[in-house]
Amino acid sequence: MSFVLLFPAFFFYQSAVAVGFVSNFLRGYFTAGAAITLPLLLVALAFARHLRPVSTSAPMMLFTVFMTLFASYVIVGALTGANEEITSTYLAYLLKFVAIFLAVTLVNGQESRFQRLCRLLFLGMVVTALTTASDGKFLQGAITVALGGQFFLDYQGLAYAYIVVLIYTVPSLHYLPRLALYAGSVVALFLIGARSEFAGFLVLVLVIEFCKARSRKRFLLTLAAMSTVASLAFMQLAENFSDHRIFALLEVSSDQSVIERSDLMEDALRTIEENPISGKYASYEQGHYAHNVLSAWVDFGLLGFLVLSGFLVALLGVHLRLFKTHARHDLYVQSISCAVFTVLLMLVAKHYTYQMIPVAAGLTYRMHCVLGPRRRAAIAAAHQGSAAS
Repeated sequence: MSFVLLFPAFFFYQSAVAVGFVSNFLRGYFTAGAAITLPLLLVALAFARHLRPVSTSAPMMLFTVFMTLFASYVIVGALTGANEEITSTYLAYLLKFVAIFLAVTLVNGQESRFQRLCRLLFLGMVVTALTTASDGKFLQGAITVALGGQFFLDYQGLAYAYIVVLIYTVPSLHYLPRLALYAGSVVALFLIGARSEFAGFLVLVLVIEFCKARSRKRFLLTLAAMSTVASLAFMQLAENFSDHRIFALLEVSSDQSVIERSDLMEDALRTIEENPISGKYASYEQGHYAHNVLSAWVDFGLLGFLVLSGFLVALLGVHLRLFKTHARHDLYVQSISCAVFTVLLMLVAKHYTYQMIPVAAGLTYRMHCVLGPRRRAAIAAAHQGSAAS
């Protein structure tokens, strides 16, 4: 229930408000959704006997340190008169991080009933994207006058929720259904218009298919076929929707968003140069931050940057170590695809408050809890066999 309330419900709520079906009574929804689900998650955590502390897991230790730094700086900032708008926003992100991490940790993403529900919801999300598009723009554009007044569509949030549900849905499907959902997702994400998630999705597909492939030859053939289809679709879309924001990336030097992010990067580097050890928390206007991992250095100093960077590196490292033994397990595929997606976007496009971070941490934690004992049992059995022989 908490998973549904956090991700698919956010997608459908934003869509419904944008087209005027309901008033914007929950504002952006996600903070309200996190507040509603957190008590349910805490109760579920108390009865979660299958989970155990993973004290030796580098990603979890670093994630815990990062969350501690995050909370400490925000609370101190609130007490010392830091920018109130930024601090209140980051307090909400702390709440969302905790709720997301617990939801991802507690949900059994491989359970058959959950998988059936995910598939149904995912198809609903695809249909919503396809049926509400107008002139190639999702929900008649990013700003809509809804029943509650002017409403700013969180298209990046929509893409984020879509990707999370996709990560849970696709790995358990057979080959042809996966390809069908990939095709639908290309169109849906194109219409949503979140460029970072659109590019990240393409990498996500490669990771999933590489893990699921029974042979690397088949993977290469699939890659060639998908690349051909994608190229043809891309050219066709370019002809019909040449003014769409995704195609603006073909001319990066003149794209206004890229130019603005370059300016923000320069501001962040200037702040780091002036405050290399301590950083300078909330030293910018709301939303005017570096869109990469350096954002943690600006707010939390060198330690914050090293901890977040270490977490991202550890995410990849722990999955690489388990690849040989668990590459085709659905939970492993969910976890590694989310980890690669998160690392990629944190390097080039996202702030440290990106809500895929707790998803990646939660999936990695669950992977350790579920697959770790199996791996140790397999190693023990192999040793016993060797000793017997």
